Parts: sequence; C-alpha cells; structure tokens
Amino acid sequence: MHTSQYSTAAMPFPTQLTMRRVLTYLSLCYFTVMLGTAIFGVTESYTGLPWWDSWHAINGFYLLATAGDLSAWLEHGNEHRFVLSRLLYWVEMHFFGSFQFLLLCNFLLIGCLIALFWQLFKSPLIAERPILSKKAWLLLLCATLFSWVQAENLTWELVSHVYQAFAVPLAAFLCLARYLQSARAGWLWLAALLGAAATLTMANGILALPLMALWLLLSRRPRAALALGILGAVTTGLYFHGFENTPPHPNGMRANLLEHPLELLQFILIYFGSPVRYISNLSPWASSAALAIGLLFAVLTLWALWHEMRHFGVGASNALHWALLMFIVYIGGSAFASALGRLGYGLVAAMASRYTTSTLLAWIALLLWMYARLPARVSSPWPMRSTAWVIYAISLAVLLPYQFRAITSPDLATVRRERERAALAMALGIRDAQAISFIHFSAEYGIEQSQRYISHGLGVHGKPPYALLAKHRQWQTPLPPPESRCSANAIELQAVAQTAYWRINGQLQDMPLARRTSQTPRLIHIQQDGRIVGYALLPRPTFGQTLMSPSTSTPFFGYLPAQALDQPTKTVQLVLDETCSANAALPAVASTP
Repeated sequence: MHTSQYSTAAMPFPTQLTMRRVLTYLSLCYFTVMLGTAIFGVTESYTGLPWWDSWHAINGFYLLATAGDLSAWLEHGNEHRFVLSRLLYWVEMHFFGSFQFLLLCNFLLIGCLIALFWQLFKSPLIAERPILSKKAWLLLLCATLFSWVQAENLTWELVSHVYQAFAVPLAAFLCLARYLQSARAGWLWLAALLGAAATLTMANGILALPLMALWLLLSRRPRAALALGILGAVTTGLYFHGFENTPPHPNGMRANLLEHPLELLQFILIYFGSPVRYISNLSPWASSAALAIGLLFAVLTLWALWHEMRHFGVGASNALHWALLMFIVYIGGSAFASALGRLGYGLVAAMASRYTTSTLLAWIALLLWMYARLPARVSSPWPMRSTAWVIYAISLAVLLPYQFRAITSPDLATVRRERERAALAMALGIRDAQAISFIHFSAEYGIEQSQRYISHGLGVHGKPPYALLAKHRQWQTPLPPPESRCSANAIELQAVAQTAYWRINGQLQDMPLARRTSQTPRLIHIQQDGRIVGYALLPRPTFGQTLMSPSTSTPFFGYLPAQALDQPTKTVQLVLDETCSANAALPAVASTP
C-alpha cells in the first residue's frame, strides 16, 4: 500500500497538502509583489544621471580606460578595488550610457543570489517539512531581497559590487561544499578561483579565502587548507600592493578598535537590525529596536555555530549547512570592517540603506539553516502550521506596507526633479550649490565634469536635452513660437545664492501632447524682448506616466539670469520646441541676487 510522504493523521481540514499549496502560492504572490514594486520604484526614480561617487567611479573611469590608462581598472575606490564592477561599467558606457544596463545588473545579481541559495537548499540532505515546503520558505525569505528598505542599492547604478561581494563568496562556499561532498578536485579549483575573484569585488572579499581555508582545516583537509591559505595570503598581498591611503575615517580605524570597543560592538549589532529604521519610518526608538534585533541575531548565530559543531561536526554530510554558516560569518566580518571605518560617523551610520542588503542576506542564510535543522517535534503538523502562519503574518504586516512606498512615495518625484535641475545647472555652468548637492557634493567639480561629458558625448549628459545646451551657453536668437498655444501658471522665482541667476518653477498646461515618452521634447527656451534669456526643462516622463492616459499639465523648472527681472517687460515667453508656447508673467521679487 502506498504511503504519502507527509502523514495526514490527526490533521483536520485543510489537509497538509492543501496547506502546503496555500503557503507556496502565498509565497509566490508575495515574491511577485515585492519584485514588481521594486522594479516600478526603480523606474520611477530613474533619471540616467550619475549620482555622487558615480561621477568618478563610472564616468571618470571610462574616460581614463578609453584613454589607455590601464591603472584605472585597479584604482582604489575608498578601500575597494571594483574590478568586476568596472567590467560592467565599461560595457554600460561603451554600448549604452544611460545606466539602465547597470540597474538591470543589480536585479540579475539578486537573481544569482537567489539561485545560489536554492542550489544549497534543494539538496535531498535538507528534509522537506510537512506544512511549509522548501520552495515556499525560500520564496518568502528571498522576496526580502527586493525590499524597498535597500532602495539606495536598488536604485543606484554604481553598486553592482555590493551584490557581487556576496554572490561570489556564496558561490565559492557552495563549490567548496560540493568538493567536501564529492572529493572532486574540480570543485576545489572552482572554489579557489571564486575565492580569488571575491577580492575583485570589494575589500571584504579578501575574507573569503581565509574562511574557506579554516573550513577545510576543520574538515581535516590540511593540504587543501594550506593551498587556499597560501592563495589567500597571495591575493591579499596583491590587493594591498600599491594601496593608496583613502581619505581618513573619523577617529581612525585603530582608534575605533582600541578606544571604542563597546561602541564598535553596538555598531555591529545595530547593523544586523538596520531594516527596522525604515520600517518604523525613522522613529526615535529605531536604534534601540535595531540593537535588540541585532543582539537576537548574534545569539542565534552563535547558537547555530555551536549546535552544528557539537551535534554534527564538520564533514561532508553537513557541508551545505556549513556553507550557510560560513556565509553568515563572512557577512559578520563585513559588518566588523564597516564598523571600523564608519563608527566615527555615529551609530546611525550602521543603519544606512546600503547596509541593509547584507543584513537581509545574513538573516536569510540563518533562517534557511534553522529550517534545515528544525527538530522533528517542531516540524510536526500542528506546531509547524502555527509557526508558518505567524511568520507569514509578520512578513505581510511589516514588510509589505513599507514596500508600497516604492510606488506611492512623493519623494521619488521630488528627488528625480531635483537631480534633473542639478544636471541643468551643471550644463548651463550655473553654480547652484544647493541644487547640485542632489547629485554631487562639489558644484565646481560637477560643472567641470558635466561640460567634459557633454564634449565627449558621454552618457545622458552627451544626449538631448543637456547636449543641446552646449550650443546655447551664449544666449542666441529666439525660436519662432509654434502655432499651438499652452498656458503657464504657478510661476515661482528663487534666488540662487552667490550667483546672478534665479530658479524658475511653474506648470505648463493645455499642452497638445499625446502620451509622454522618452522622446517627448523637454527643453523649454525662455525668451524675452526678442532674445533667449534662459532655459527650463520638463521632467523626464516616468514609466508610470507613459502607461497612463495623456497628460496636458506638467511642471517645469529652469534658470533665468538676474537681468531678465530688471527689464521693463515682466513677461517671458516659454517655447517648448515645436510643441507649444506660453506667455508667463514673472512675479515681483524683493531684490536680485
């Protein structure tokens, strides 16, 4: 008589099989919603403009590399050598230039992490549970990798190295586990290659090979341990060869370690509870909650290491379990390194959005290990069913509401508009430090680099509308107004400090536009008394706007020289290419800048 793998004895309706299906479908729906909202949020925040470190790390690197400077590939970015990421940067700037490829790579690398977790987790050595399947558990956990708490990483074209710095070591640990299971040298060679490649992601990548050597030593593989130990020493030596001192960290790493050990520990614990800061809407109690969650993580991790070592040892039969634990230790080392360098900025630095990716990965690895080692008495139908529903309720009630900020937050439109205003100021050579601070800390550097990128036709700066402004640095003959008319209202003027310019904001209405796309004209010529006196832009249409019904009203932002306000005529004409034109009355201002 055939017996089902999962006993249904003493199980009321719904049956275990039905329960498993319900939870699997719920996990799949949750994963789909998290992925979909993350993609939508990234497209809504997209401008194609470099942000902060991207100016030098991507655009600057590409100009050096194309000029034949091979040292650009190995140059330090802070403490890191982003060699693997620079391969992606080069492909982006050589073939595309709009950063869409790099943003796509972020999602593809997350997909690689999920695939690696599944390779570890699908092994028959890890038993299925009667209520919650491995597939459902993995989908539920990995959905958090698209959580909007790590919006800075999801939306930043620069940070493929963050995902590489965890995907490559995780792949190395998986290969080493395969070697321990099969004793095939090919897996060891591949693990060694990936361990060495990890040093080309970020500075924490140098931890991978020493951890692998330690793992082999505990597994009583002294030769392999020695080989990887030597390789680790060589790659670390090469990594620090020619190492240039980075800008000094506040307090200094040595001082942080020796003089502030308790604060260093606090930083690490808060690091592993950092997502609570965003879920709590930056509440004042977020640091305390993050500290408590981080303490829980530390206790569970230490218990997991002790439990695995005492009850199962270190061998081939539990190599996959050790791969998960080594990955957690690797992330712990990364957190320690971050604390050494960032403690001087305060404990709040531990909750930076960019660190939440590693925190989520660490929790995923720990919870996967806990599922694999769940005692039989807990994984029996009744306790497992109750536990599963509690976990799902927490996930849906805590993470999902925050996730919808990716599609509802007005901050996305504000940041996108201000970044485009900054790019406009740079292209016009206007030192609007307040606006430019949205994409770079130095107005002078930003203007210089923007003009450089425009002249090289590089990236978004080398394309319309910004490239068109290179021809109009000296105000030129005005455009003939098109026949179609539109109206302008809500005109506001703001003085630009320490310059002879004013910001102008307003709304264009009644535009004869069909559905807006990336090809829709955006450059507005501001004309007065028969000459061009300024320029403005319509914001780049978002993905959501291209899907919605045609819009006849949109904001604009731009710049006027101060002398335009001193003219007897207090009206300007806004000409949107061949689309439409509108007359706008300038509001009275107290004084010119």
